[in-house]
Amino acid sequence: MRIAVLLHERDGDFWTGDYLLKHLAKEWQGAGVSVLPVFGPKGFVSADAAILHVDLTRIPEPYLELARRYRRTVNGCVVDIGKRAFSAHIVRPGDGYEGPVIVKTERNYGGRPEARFAARRSVWARAVGHAKRKLPWRLVHELPADAYPIFASPREVPPGVWRNPNLLVQRLLCERHGDLYALRRWTFLGDCEIHNISFGTTPIVKASSGRAREPLGEVPEVLRATRRRLAFAYGKFDYAVVNSEVVLFDVNRTPAVNPATSERDLGLIVQQLSGGLSAFFETPPAECRQ
Repeated sequence: MRIAVLLHERDGDFWTGDYLLKHLAKEWQGAGVSVLPVFGPKGFVSADAAILHVDLTRIPEPYLELARRYRRTVNGCVVDIGKRAFSAHIVRPGDGYEGPVIVKTERNYGGRPEARFAARRSVWARAVGHAKRKLPWRLVHELPADAYPIFASPREVPPGVWRNPNLLVQRLLCERHGDLYALRRWTFLGDCEIHNISFGTTPIVKASSGRAREPLGEVPEVLRATRRRLAFAYGKFDYAVVNSEVVLFDVNRTPAVNPATSERDLGLIVQQLSGGLSAFFETPPAECRQ
């Protein structure tokens, strides 16, 4: 069996990066599957299936055209993972909400993947990067994903944020366990999944800063429905439960592994998820809804 992994033309070496898929691919190779990284939309290789793994919020049409050349493509229908595609807690001027809010990028992971692929290794690029940190709010394209700005109410949000289509304002909804904040993660491939919870001391709980994870039970049906609607076969959803309501923060089709993850824990993750590729082949090829 041959699997093509469709990557951005400027992505790094697939076999040395932090993507979770790299570790799954090595497991599949050990079982006799050929995994073929493909960089750029013109790099078609013959394969039994493909995995669309372009690390951008919105997949450009040339990459979608490449994905359609394969009979089966994992996440071939997941075109847009911008927060407006799934968030139910966006705040808009004059909507009456007066509680605390958080400013995020519409793009995934603070807009950093788009910036990474657009950047050039030059003195000029470094100067532009430095200038970005001083841009007025209406011109900001990216934010540090682990330090999104928080305001006590929408009235305190700078006017430039509201005028910037690259940014959005959401209600600050945090799951608390005593003095700690909590973040729940659901990672899946086909019918295989990992469901756990992490804790941290700040409202934004990240894998790199969160405390030890604990396993969780059944995934809320509302998340499974969102996964079906967005046509995810592989990925990770970050969410919380606040006042019995499921609050979805992020959806990601190219999840990474925290570099601090131990070999033992990484092995367990791979063991739990790698079998999901077989389930993908046991179902009819997906037809994307227009």
